[in-house]
Amino acid sequence: MTRNDLVMDKKGNRFRVAHLVQDMKIGGQERVIQSILAAMNTEQYEPVLVCLSSGGAVAEELLGKGIESHILGLEQYNHPRSFVAVGRWLKDHKIDIVHTHAHPAGVLGRLGAALCRGIGVVHHVHTMPIDMNWRHYQKERALGFMTDKVICISHVIRDFILANEHLREEKTVVIHNGIRDPATGGFNRAALLDSLGIPHDAPVIGSVASLTENKGHACLLRAFYSVLKDFPDVRLLFLGDGPMRANLQGEVARMGIRDRVIFLGNQRNVFPFVALFDIFTLASLYREGLSVAIIEAMALGKAVVASRLQGITEVVQDGKNGILVTPGDEEGISRAMTTLLLNKDMRREMGEAGRTIYLEQFRIEHMMAQVEGIYETILRSRGRKV
Repeated sequence: MTRNDLVMDKKGNRFRVAHLVQDMKIGGQERVIQSILAAMNTEQYEPVLVCLSSGGAVAEELLGKGIESHILGLEQYNHPRSFVAVGRWLKDHKIDIVHTHAHPAGVLGRLGAALCRGIGVVHHVHTMPIDMNWRHYQKERALGFMTDKVICISHVIRDFILANEHLREEKTVVIHNGIRDPATGGFNRAALLDSLGIPHDAPVIGSVASLTENKGHACLLRAFYSVLKDFPDVRLLFLGDGPMRANLQGEVARMGIRDRVIFLGNQRNVFPFVALFDIFTLASLYREGLSVAIIEAMALGKAVVASRLQGITEVVQDGKNGILVTPGDEEGISRAMTTLLLNKDMRREMGEAGRTIYLEQFRIEHMMAQVEGIYETILRSRGRKV
């Protein structure tokens, strides 16, 4: 997809909603945005994807499905020319609501919308903003006055931004991430195991996360090495890519377990691989908003081992649908994985509980009902007939 590629499908007087993001490479936030765009009620809304700098694999996929998509090619996010350009684009393309995602797009999108009269503004916070400095918090507080609603993906994120950005409480709302139901995917387990060279009776542990330091892959790898002593046939699958890949592969080689650890890189459809897992793991060290990967594992009925960290605790109930461990506790992760490998009934019961929690709280239909409810409220506040 090149800059300003466009698919138009305008019907009647639908309201045009532009989702503004920095780019659309493969990641948890991108999968959430993709889900929203694909699930919007197209009888009432026209979904539009706007990438500030570049596209990416997910943008290509959305374009292929007929979602109107644009790349603005902006390089400087802090220059006044950039938010003027965004404002001009929103006006020229007759956008009714701009829905921004994460800080860079949140700044440019809201400043750009302020230059246009009548545009509704929604900002989506996808992760714990603990790495921002006080200037960022002050900027977000000021931008709050230009925002109709701030969506937080977990209660812990909402509490954090209320405390640090001092937004009015009624400006914020918690809407948990939602995903489509993968249960009808028709996965061929045996064929996929064969393609990966994994014996059909070998236990499989897996993780879906970008290969970055925060996701704790090195910690998980050392815990897995301990598990191998009692379960020599177990396999560990890493789905995702990132700057830690070479280091992790080097550690696997040093440990002498290259035949037990498989790096699968980024996958557009993770569900067939997650369906292989006996245990899903996420060993995040210091930040986690609300993991889409955990929700995907729960939807497929997988027991979860994860860090007792921020938004994870709103998805994983310790002892019910998974086991929570202290971030960075290699022995704790090893014990949790060993416990589940030894107890097939516990894995099954936790998996069933996770599936139930998913159906009750984290389906895409639940998420979209809340998101579109916000859109309707904003439009009515501007005198638009919905």
